[in-house]
Formats: sequence, C-alpha cells, structure tokens
Amino acid sequence: MAAAYEECRRVTRREARNFYFAFLTLPARQRRAIYVAYTFCRHCDDSVDAEGTYEEKLQRVEYLRSRLGAAYAGHADQPLFVGLADVAAAHNIPEEYFQEVLNGVESDLVKTRYANFDELRAYCYQVASVVGLICVHIFGYRGGEDAHRGAIDLGLAMQLTNICRDVREDWEFGRVYLPQDELERFGVTETDLENHAVTDGFASLMQFQIDRAREYFASGRSLLPLLSPRSRACPAALGLIYGGVLDRIEAAGYDVFRERIGLSKGAKLALMARAWLTGPIDEVTGSRGDRRPSALVIGGGLAGIAAAARLAEYGWQVTLLEARTSLGGRAFSFDDRESGRELDNGQHVIVGACHNLVSFFERIGVGDLWHLQPRLNVDVYDGSGRKGKLYGLGGPAPGHLLAALVTYRHLSVGDKLKAVRGVIAAMFANRSAHELETMSFYEWLRAHGQSERGIYNLWNVVIEGTLNDNIRDVSAAMGLMIVQDGLLTGRRTANIGYPKAPLGQAVGAPCEAYLDRLGVRTLLGCTAQGIETGADGLVQRLVTASGQVMSADAYVSAVPFWVLPNLIPDHLAKKAPFNEIGGLRASPIVNVHLDYDRTVMDGDFCYFLDSPLQWVFNGSRIRGTDRREDGPSLDDGQSLTVSISAAWDHIDLPRGELAGSIAEEMRSVFPRARRAQLVGSTVVKQRNATFRCTPGAQRMRPGPTTVAPNLFLAGEWTDTGWPSTMEGAIISGYNAAAAVMSSFGNAADTSEEKSGRPMV
Repeated sequence: MAAAYEECRRVTRREARNFYFAFLTLPARQRRAIYVAYTFCRHCDDSVDAEGTYEEKLQRVEYLRSRLGAAYAGHADQPLFVGLADVAAAHNIPEEYFQEVLNGVESDLVKTRYANFDELRAYCYQVASVVGLICVHIFGYRGGEDAHRGAIDLGLAMQLTNICRDVREDWEFGRVYLPQDELERFGVTETDLENHAVTDGFASLMQFQIDRAREYFASGRSLLPLLSPRSRACPAALGLIYGGVLDRIEAAGYDVFRERIGLSKGAKLALMARAWLTGPIDEVTGSRGDRRPSALVIGGGLAGIAAAARLAEYGWQVTLLEARTSLGGRAFSFDDRESGRELDNGQHVIVGACHNLVSFFERIGVGDLWHLQPRLNVDVYDGSGRKGKLYGLGGPAPGHLLAALVTYRHLSVGDKLKAVRGVIAAMFANRSAHELETMSFYEWLRAHGQSERGIYNLWNVVIEGTLNDNIRDVSAAMGLMIVQDGLLTGRRTANIGYPKAPLGQAVGAPCEAYLDRLGVRTLLGCTAQGIETGADGLVQRLVTASGQVMSADAYVSAVPFWVLPNLIPDHLAKKAPFNEIGGLRASPIVNVHLDYDRTVMDGDFCYFLDSPLQWVFNGSRIRGTDRREDGPSLDDGQSLTVSISAAWDHIDLPRGELAGSIAEEMRSVFPRARRAQLVGSTVVKQRNATFRCTPGAQRMRPGPTTVAPNLFLAGEWTDTGWPSTMEGAIISGYNAAAAVMSSFGNAADTSEEKSGRPMV
C-alpha cells in the first residue's frame, strides 16, 4: 500500500503544475489521498491525448473502466487502483464520480466542438466538477448540497480557466472548447485560431470567458467555510493560483498563442502560503445595525484603496471588493514564464509634484521602494544619436528650468528664445479659462510663437509621457496644468521617480497589508455585478457575480469609466453625471521588456525623439541585477523596458513582430545593442491604459457625488484636476471619502493634501 501511494505522489509531483503546490497545504492523510485522485485523472487524460488511433484510445478508456470496476469490487491489481480502492473506502467516494471522469475524457474522442455554453458546462461537469466532488469527500465537509454546489462551481471555474489558457494546445489536438455561438457573437473564426490572431474580437471573447470563470470562482468560494478547517487552504490556494492565471492572460493582452501562460514556482508557493496562513475570508459586510457606519468600495486600484483607507482611518467599517486576485489596479506585476522574473504591466513613473501619492507611499511603508531624482535629469536623443539633456539647476523655480533651456541641444537658438517666452506665457496663463479647455495645447503653443520643431523636441517630450497622448490631442488647459504644477511651481516638482521593486511589491502587497492593519475587509476575486436602488433613490444593495448580496450605508465606485455603466441601473445611467461619461476615451500604452546578454545602455532612462522607442528604462540599474530562473543568467547582461505612449500604431501588431521591430530600433540607436544577444523579450499591451485629456473632456469628468445620495465616485478619471496618473487616483479616493463623510455628518478634511514632503 505504501508503494502505491508513493507512486501516485511521484506522478503528481512530476505532472501537476498548479495542483501540487495547493496539495502541500493538506494534512498528510488527505494529501496522500488527493495524490491518488489526481493520478487517476492524469491517466484518464493521457488515455485520449497520447498517440494512437481512435480505436486504440477507446480501448485505453475501456481498460481504465474495467480496472476501476475491479478496484471497487475488491480486485485491484495495479498500484494506482490499489491506492484508489483504499481511498474510496476510507472517504466514502461513490464509484460514479470516477466513472463520470471517464465519460468526460471519452467525449473528447467524439466531440470536438460545443454549440453553446450549456453543452460546454455539461462537459466541464464530467471532467472537472466531479473531481471537485471527489475532493470534498477527501477534505471532509458539512452542508450537504450546498457543499456539492460549491465544489461543482469551483471545478467549473478551474476548467474554464484551462480552456482560456489552452486555446492553442486544444486547437493542435483538433478541439475548440470555446462555444461556437460565442465565437460567432464576437466575430472570431477558426481561421483566426489557426493563425493565432489576437484580434479585438478575440480579446473581447477572452475577457468574456475570463469574467465567466471569475463568477464561478466567486460562487465556488462558498464551499470554503463548509470544509474541515485544516483542508480549506487547498481549494483556497487553487482559487488564487488559477485566478492568477486569469490575471496573466489579461496582462498578456489575451495572447494565449505565444506561450503557455502560468505562474512561476515562487508565485505558486507564495499564494499557497497566503492561503494556508489566512484561510478563507468570510464575505460579510457591515449593515445599518452596526455601531459604526459602513461602506462598500468597489475596485481595488489606487483610487479604491485610498478611499477605503481614508474611511477606515476615520472609523468606518469598510469592505473593498476587487475582481482580480491582487490589489493595485493598473499598477501590477506578473510572473513572466519565459524569463522567470516578475515584470510590471508597464513602467510607472511619478514626479515630485505627486504630493499625495508620495505621502501615501510613506504611510504604507514603501517610501524606500521608490526613487526620486534629487534634480531633474533626462537624456534626450535625436534620430542621429546626438544626446541632449533636460535638467534642473540649483536655485528657485522657475529659474532652475529656464536656465537649463539654454544648453538643450535639440533646439536652435531661435527656438530656445521662443521656448523661454512660451514658459513665461504658461506661467501666467489662466488655465481655468473656458477657451483653454476647448482648444488643444498644440494650438495654444503655436498661438504663443512656438515652432513645429520646438513643440516636438521640447514640449511634446513632457506631454506625451505624462498625458499618454500626442500634444495635438490634449487640451490646452491640461497641458498648462502639467507645465505650471509639474514643472514650474517648485524646484523639485519635475524630478522623475520610479519603483525600485516590482509593482506587486511596491504597490499591491503593501496596500493589502496596510488595509488589513486598518481593519478593512478585502475580498479579492470578487466581481461586483450591479447595484440596486430603492424608491427613495438610495442604493440598497450590491449584487456580486456569484449572486451574493451585500449592503452598507455608503457605496464608493472606484472602477474605470468604461466599467461603471455596467454596475448602475438604467434609470441612473440616464441621469447626470452618468450620462456624460460615455464621451470619455482611453489611450493605449505598450511596454516591451528586453533582456540582453550584456550591457547596452548607461543611465537610468532616456527619451528618443523621432523614434518609436520613446522612453527606455534600464531595469537592471533601477532594480539591481536580475537572474533568470531558467535560461541564460543576466548577471552580466541587462534588462531594459521600452515604454511607448499613445501606442495606437503598435497596440494591434503581433507581439513577435512588435518585439522584433523594437529590438531592431534598439540596434540602430544603441551601438552596443548591435553586438549584444537578445536572450528574451516580453510585450505587454494596455489598451485602456489611461483616459484621454482631449479638448472638451473635462466637462465629462464628474465629482465624487452622484444623483444617488449614498453612491460616490472615485477613479483617476473623475474631476481631480490631474490627468490619468497614480496621483490623480489617490486624490480621487480622498475626495470620495471626504464626500462620504460629509454626507453622513462626520466631515473631516480628508480631501487631497495640497502639499507633502517630497520623497528622497
């Protein structure tokens, strides 16, 4: 018997990519049993996936059926079935569950397409949900049918995740699990799958599948409290691991064709430890009967985090819901399977003017993970490779920058004089004037004597990176805000900063720990489906995707502007401010991570004129040397990140083509790149990276209050006075918290902080 269990353990360790780490959280008896169940399922899959004719594969399935029946009859004759008979007897597992698994894999031999989700769900029940039922017998449970429903949904969620991840592999086996009617609805053809085409339709289809999987994960979590306490961490860890895979698919821009998407060994171990240490979270919110007022915050980006933290600091009972498995919103990192390193979704940058953000980072204890230049210093290269500098001198503002213009090599003498006049005009411009909101900053600059060359060699360097848009497309009011508040109000406001650690370590995890210290209940992987109002116009409840109903005194929506309409009832959507936000638009950013076998560039970062590269950041210098888990070491090499703003020309290019063109451009501008070997590349696309500050957009940005008296808005897209930045997100969260407390009679000065100690 011991030999039978050991053989199953070895198979599980060798074959299980996600399950094995979760299984380690189980007590020894349950862990040994789960190895047997996994090995049986592995044999079932291999019986139809291994080479052979249809008849040979069918014979393998029938052979497993006969051995299974013999084991239940007391005639097991192989290590796997000896162990299975012992496990089935010890945990009272019905034979029909194992037979159903065989039914599912047998269907793979005859059915390769699914007309609709009902057909797919029946298949998923056979190959995944019944595995969940087997597991709960091993774990030990109470609650009868409630536990069974949770196990079924959790198994379904994991199988749907596999289907999203394995589109390419399934196609190679001749199978398409994505429902045919949904392929048609999103305009995706099987030719697209064959050609590995990540079209807009395919991206929308995948997001639809991911949202569905998350809904089943949310409902499946109802199983956790019904399991024996020592077994709960296993399904909790599986949910976190598989949820992380969904996050990775999103981070990869839904490109599931280039490589198999998954989590690194270290990430899985971290999630396993988190599940084991924390156990399941009871999803209970405050109610009006509680002594303290309660708030539900929807969205775990920086806006939602700031709102939740500020309310909790003032004594509110706060619950924060986040659909993803980590906090941080659009500031997150992920484990890159190819390089074995933790990469950011995009290069995030701050400036010294981000007083609220700097103060918040210091409060949560990550001030030392962010570096801010002591003086502005940016290397700017033109197409010929000639270097110029934008830097700040000593002395008071704005003289510290005006003097620097004199030595900037990418402006002629005449353009330098024009630039000085432009800066002076910007200093005294009244950016609240209506006409400045309706004209572009380019038009304003031309009206104030700036040449075409001067605009693109100086002003656009500042605007493109901060506003993620071309200077022709941003409002004069917002362009002047960047110049006045970001460059001219203080000697250090323009100094550039960046994280010295991955964003998961510099933002997400510390924020979660800080909220936990404040007593905020954080529900990760919990998707809000909609809010419901009563006859009095007040929000009465929030319904999650799993059907759970939550209620609170106040509700703060901190979701992106394109998500908000899906949360509110139709009668609210027709009223201000909700009926105005539909005019807001988003702008994309593309980041290309490049790993070289040797040093290619010096300095922390630089900017390129007349080049698709735009900003290039030296990740090895910023964060220290990285070492790859597998493949060449980067100890003597270099990791660089190319960050492309307003990336409409790049967002739809195939990742391989994009990485190749960027690498070629790197060779043209960095002489050492011509001799270096590119040992790895990762492309990250953020289609909706920021909202656009186009002329006229300001009137569409709402304040924190709404027509529903207890519903409030946060998000960097709301009216913060800032563009789409982390600073704007923090300000919006504080503004929402202030509005909440003002409405409920415990007003405090919790809105944005007008000043703060700069980070050093």
